[in-house]
Amino acid sequence: MKSDNEVIDAMIDTLQAENGWCKGTLYRDEDGVPTGLAYAQSQCLLGALERHTVGVKGLLGEDTTEEARQMNRLQNRIIHGIQDFLETRAYTSIPGFNDRNETTKEDVILMLKHTREQDLLSESSSGE
Repeated sequence: MKSDNEVIDAMIDTLQAENGWCKGTLYRDEDGVPTGLAYAQSQCLLGALERHTVGVKGLLGEDTTEEARQMNRLQNRIIHGIQDFLETRAYTSIPGFNDRNETTKEDVILMLKHTREQDLLSESSSGE
């Protein structure tokens, strides 16, 4: 299983792809039609998180208990990252940020990088 920061890095790589990010649904196929993970060409922020945690194992019907815990942990971390990045507590869900009219792909990438950096700073200041 990937570390939390490895998942965030994988999310950034996936979302940075030419057609890697979307709004309004977890996944879209190459024609922009909402679809499931197996046929996804693009994904929203939450879809990218799902892809890189429970994704493939879930599709294969394998046990995803640990990955689901990681996904829940990262959802909370990303929500805090959104709030810190936007300097407001108004957003309490990942889709609320991803799907708002003003949010761009660049905003999503910058927020994820900010979230990762904040965690690294807190780790280094706590002596870990």
